[in-house]
Amino acid sequence: MFIKKLQKHHILLIIAAITLNVVGFSFGLFVSPGPYDEIAHVFTPFVITYLIYTFAVLRYKQVDISNSIPLLLSIACISITLCVLWEVFEWSLLLKYFSADLTHNLDDTMTDLVYGGIGSSSITLIVHIKQQLIRARQQKKISWNMTPHQTFDRTLKQNENLY
Repeated sequence: MFIKKLQKHHILLIIAAITLNVVGFSFGLFVSPGPYDEIAHVFTPFVITYLIYTFAVLRYKQVDISNSIPLLLSIACISITLCVLWEVFEWSLLLKYFSADLTHNLDDTMTDLVYGGIGSSSITLIVHIKQQLIRARQQKKISWNMTPHQTFDRTLKQNENLY
């Protein structure tokens, strides 16, 4: 049921995340110098968080997305927890099956956790801003024909006592 409701960009994100990780594991790009490991550890939680959010909205249509900060924070926490579980699994796998320098691997694990948090937090922030724009447009505070500069100026005028 959930798979049938996914849009093309969801499928494209899933394929991109899987491809990024498969290529990285196949060619050893996670251990080689370069930004590949960091990119993968930002992008994969980004996609996972977005898919969890999409699943929650599709599953629970009665969720009031106009005040969705608790929902978004919960989803970000779930995604970060999945990142932590993956890193614990990955680190224990290295400990058990490979004779690797665990000091370096522990540093890499901590760095990967930070990058996973960045990926989860960034999509949470993007979704929140998008929802606020949709809500403002639905309340006719922002016209669909307005440029971003006009929108910003109008928002400043409406809330001049806050600034």
